[in-house]
Amino acid sequence: MIINITELQERLSRCEREISELVLHGEESHPDGNNHLTRLFAERCDTLNHLFGFHKTLEDVQRVEQKNKQMTDAEQIAFDEHCKLYQRLYGIDVRLSLYTKLKIRHGDKIQPMDDDVYYGSRWADMISILSNNSHTLYSCRTYPINDCHTSYSDGWIWSGRLHGSPQFNHIKICYTFWVLCERLNYSIPDLLRINQFGYSHVASFNNDIFI
Repeated sequence: MIINITELQERLSRCEREISELVLHGEESHPDGNNHLTRLFAERCDTLNHLFGFHKTLEDVQRVEQKNKQMTDAEQIAFDEHCKLYQRLYGIDVRLSLYTKLKIRHGDKIQPMDDDVYYGSRWADMISILSNNSHTLYSCRTYPINDCHTSYSDGWIWSGRLHGSPQFNHIKICYTFWVLCERLNYSIPDLLRINQFGYSHVASFNNDIFI
């Protein structure tokens, strides 16, 4: 187990160098993929979270709480929009599928922070690559027989807690935060630097994309 900060920083540098080389050669990363790029991003996420564990302050915990609140509010707006759109489209005698996808805005909008040098990450480049992935946050399907279902889409067990540090025990992590950390390989330091994220709605009728 790596516990030395210098070793962690070197490990992070190696991961990001290899990620850049793979992307340069056209390899793509997918949330549930098992290719080398995905594994490197998982290693990068783990390394950054370890560095965060050595370095976090009360202010960092407060920033996590604020970021989680921001995501929670946006998530609720996205769900309300999803439901309103579904109500508009429901009743058409076709097979309807409606998805709300989580989107992270391009990495050049990241927030500079005082501890950027401590981590040594190429934040803009890495977050830009990660943001190429999207994740279905809500899904809703209906068929002509009036069988309709609305739910979180992936069926994974979600605790609503950010594990690994007792300082976060009082924060009920929203689903979006959990997805980014546990499924899409964003580290906590990544999330603290992202200013823009949002959602997109996609509907299809009989498997033809509508919006």
